[in-house]
Amino acid sequence: MIRLRTSRHRERAGEPPRLARSAWFVILCLVGAGGVSCDDQTDAPIACSPVESRTTETPPIIHLPEISFELGRHARGEVLETVIQVVNLGESSLHISQIKTSCSCTVARGAGESIAPGEVLDIPITIETIRASEGLHREAIRIRSNDPDQPVVEAAFEFEIWLAFLATPDRLRFGKARRYAQPSRSVRVHSTGEAALGEVRAHDPHDQVEVVELQPIEGPVSGFSLIVRLKGGLPVGEQSGELLFETSDPERPRGTLAWNAVVLPDVEFSPKRQVDFGVVSRERGAARSLSVFSSSGRPLDLRDVRLEQASPASFLGIEWQPAQARTTRYEIVLVVRPEAPVGPILGTLVVMTDDPDLPVRRLSLVGRVADE
Repeated sequence: MIRLRTSRHRERAGEPPRLARSAWFVILCLVGAGGVSCDDQTDAPIACSPVESRTTETPPIIHLPEISFELGRHARGEVLETVIQVVNLGESSLHISQIKTSCSCTVARGAGESIAPGEVLDIPITIETIRASEGLHREAIRIRSNDPDQPVVEAAFEFEIWLAFLATPDRLRFGKARRYAQPSRSVRVHSTGEAALGEVRAHDPHDQVEVVELQPIEGPVSGFSLIVRLKGGLPVGEQSGELLFETSDPERPRGTLAWNAVVLPDVEFSPKRQVDFGVVSRERGAARSLSVFSSSGRPLDLRDVRLEQASPASFLGIEWQPAQARTTRYEIVLVVRPEAPVGPILGTLVVMTDDPDLPVRRLSLVGRVADE
């Protein structure tokens, strides 16, 4: 006969129940996971090794020994220079990721640099005052780094600007000018100081205007007069810039004079926007002329002339003769033929040239045919 031994029989026989043995197995596993490694042999002594602890690296610490700079009083045009010192007081590398200035006139170099623990980085600062207004100026520089407690630190600068020159007029205004017209303007520049300016040189850094004459002003006031010309071939649209003049006087080394202009295409049309027939007799018809020419006298190529959405279409005509060679002027004649129906004259005249700024020009047709 076969007998099955239950847990009750095991208890009577002095054997631990299966559930108890399972509990002991779990405890041993937890002890092994807690940092003790044991040999698999049951008859050998248990060998255990402690878990190694990890140390945390101290982060970088940014420090600016000086955060406020007084740069004094200067004539407009001078270049101001100073240095910001950045110290790493931490125990790991300090990385300068970004340097921002509050004004485009200020340039700071040093972004992307790393500073070892205990080291110092000099950040050079340059302030260009050529465009600064008269009076007190306060600017700031913000430095971003990998310091977790101070990701951004700031330094402030203060300086005063006085005007060394006064110009009459205070700005060169060329107004509207055709692309190759090259208009000129005159201006007088006076020094606000008592000493003579010495040698004076004027130029445009962007080469858009040129000085055609520079003469010293005779008399008790130290200064000079200029004749400035707008260069031909500038892009069509609003243009502006500054004329820079430099002197040999260390107290008034540089100055600027602003200028502006509106550059128009070289090709012109007369009339400019529309061809007006007025009231046209149905019996006699009418003709109107349109001139297309280069304002600078440069050769112009008239490529095509056509009517679009014209009415009365069959009674409107265009007369023009393409030139055998490039010329500076063309005449276009528009005709309303006799016996045209009574009613409005409508349409668009399309003129195509080789002018790069105005290759296509559209002029509207207006008028009325009347039975007179």
